[in-house]
Amino acid sequence: MPIPTEVERLLRAVNRAAVYGVTRPLCLTRAVALMRLLDADGHKGGVLRIGVRWEGGAFIAHAWVEFHGSVLDLDPSLHRPFTRIADTRVASVEQVS
Repeated sequence: MPIPTEVERLLRAVNRAAVYGVTRPLCLTRAVALMRLLDADGHKGGVLRIGVRWEGGAFIAHAWVEFHGSVLDLDPSLHRPFTRIADTRVASVEQVS
């Protein structure tokens, strides 16, 4: 399924803020922000994925969003070397309040 234009726009906005903003948020912060924006804009079906791997004796983790099977990330190929350990849906603002 192709990624809708509005979803691509939200992904670009999160990526621009991550690259050009005052801080450089980590992948989990970017993924949660994108999930919240998708939900607020009425785009259901996003899943926050968390994966892990061992690299050079270190435990490495990465978070990304999948939307109807398409990877939404700064670089969609980054998630491939990770073993998924969690698939999470982020609660909407209405569910939290």
